[in-house]
Amino acid sequence: MTDHRLTEAVELLKSRDLKKRMAAVDIAAELDTAGSVAVLIKAIQDQSWSLREHAIKRTVRAGHQAVGPLVRLLKDGVWYTRAAAVQALELIGEIGALNAIIMLIKDPNHSVSEAARKAVSALAGRAEMGALLDQAEKMSSERRGILIGLVSETNVGLAESLKAHMAGLPSDAASVATSSSDEPGAAEILQGLRREIKAILRQGDREENEEP
Repeated sequence: MTDHRLTEAVELLKSRDLKKRMAAVDIAAELDTAGSVAVLIKAIQDQSWSLREHAIKRTVRAGHQAVGPLVRLLKDGVWYTRAAAVQALELIGEIGALNAIIMLIKDPNHSVSEAARKAVSALAGRAEMGALLDQAEKMSSERRGILIGLVSETNVGLAESLKAHMAGLPSDAASVATSSSDEPGAAEILQGLRREIKAILRQGDREENEEP
């Protein structure tokens, strides 16, 4: 049943009809598979602003399963895809994506940089201090300064507390040594999802060709 529904979502996503593509996102959001996450990620990359907005809200249901692919989009996507991925990560509340999102504060596209600023403030404000410090340990001194600056715009008390805690964090060199990447395995996760969705598409094409 799940495979049938996923195939239906994939076929609907191929349509030029926006309502059908919206329906594809709704179907995918109801499922809990790697393939359904692939459909949601694909929708987040769509040129349609309306579909991206719809997919962002629905991707929250996928939770941590969508984090790796979304972080990958922060590095590889076009500007509207990067902005959409940031918004989705903010809604999911993934503090583990903080370091990757901070990199987009200086993005040349205004929409992306503003989305990143908003997400950093929101994620830091909701996170426990321990989790926030874990992320800060992976950052360079420059990124830590950016983090404190953004937090201070909405929560001065938290910024001061964070600054005090950061005083005891390791240097940039030590930080780099303990953090080889912002999201380990993100590329591999997304590649797996792409392979699965391509297999579904190929199966659908074969079935169409076999029909009398």
